[in-house]
Amino acid sequence: MPPARGVRYGGTAAPSLASRTDGEGGIREVRPVGTEILRPGEVLVHELSGGGGYGDPLDREPALVADDVLAGFVTAERAREMCAVVVRRNEETRLPEHDEAATRDLRATRGHQRNTPTT
Repeated sequence: MPPARGVRYGGTAAPSLASRTDGEGGIREVRPVGTEILRPGEVLVHELSGGGGYGDPLDREPALVADDVLAGFVTAERAREMCAVVVRRNEETRLPEHDEAATRDLRATRGHQRNTPTT
């Protein structure tokens, strides 16, 4: 099954992944939907995909993107790549916050790379 697609220029979700870990730490991929008979010491891991994104990431408020970094939903690198938001640690509080000037400059260099919207 393909991953969920985003709407209104949102991104596509990551795919569902399943793997099987043996007692010695070996890992092999298995089908996300199917039957697996596990032996003692084996573990089945299934990483479920989330939903697709909603809205153009370049339209997201920079302060909210910094909140996403603080919450651990995305890394500062991913915030820069996806949302064109520069997030740095505040020297006093050590908390992530968006750099207004750097974000403005970065967003000025990025055009909206839109495909045909899905609804």
